[in-house]
Amino acid sequence: MTYKPNDQRAKMAQALLLAIIILYGIGLISSYFEYRLIDSWRNGAAVDMGAATTNDLRQKIIAIFQILAFIGSAICFIMWFRRAYANLDQKMNLRYSDGWAAGGWFVPILNLWRPVQMMSEMYRVANDVLNSNTPFNPKTLGMGGIGAWWFAWIFNNLLGRISFQMSTKAETLDEFANAAVFDIVATGWGIATALLALKVVRDYAAVEPILFTEEYTAAEPAFDTSLLDD
Repeated sequence: MTYKPNDQRAKMAQALLLAIIILYGIGLISSYFEYRLIDSWRNGAAVDMGAATTNDLRQKIIAIFQILAFIGSAICFIMWFRRAYANLDQKMNLRYSDGWAAGGWFVPILNLWRPVQMMSEMYRVANDVLNSNTPFNPKTLGMGGIGAWWFAWIFNNLLGRISFQMSTKAETLDEFANAAVFDIVATGWGIATALLALKVVRDYAAVEPILFTEEYTAAEPAFDTSLLDD
């Protein structure tokens, strides 16, 4: 059994999730200013094309950085997740191959449950290992955060699609204002989703090295992964 260090991947995933939180926070403030600008026009203020151009440029620049941070965090999160799953699989013979920890995110329909199924399995088995050697057990993993994280992730994707459609189809000032308000809501939800993802990575990263210390390696529990529901 070979444990591959995963702390650097965990740190990169956490750093980029923090970057997303910061950039989404900036985006939320920017969207609020956009709404105020549009609302002033709705209330009779003269349309200032210079202000409109500045607003659009600011929003585009923020969006570009958000997209880059999202792509980077997604790559680092999946890299961390795959190695974490592969490490535990060597110790406890988990249900799936570690390839599914990456591929499961990209298969339509299946990606609605396979990643969270594997993350839940990883947390449950890790807890079983930790509980197998109580005198050395410093902590266990809370399972409630997994469900909250996955619900937030699925709903975040839905909000993102709606927000994009509203902004691209808007033609009147009222529609642009509504799109700006919805973007504020979607961005706030995105921040919450990133915070939950950050907790998932941070909690498991805190115990992963412990799972492979001498005390736990010498006392591997009998855990039947077939008991986990599909």
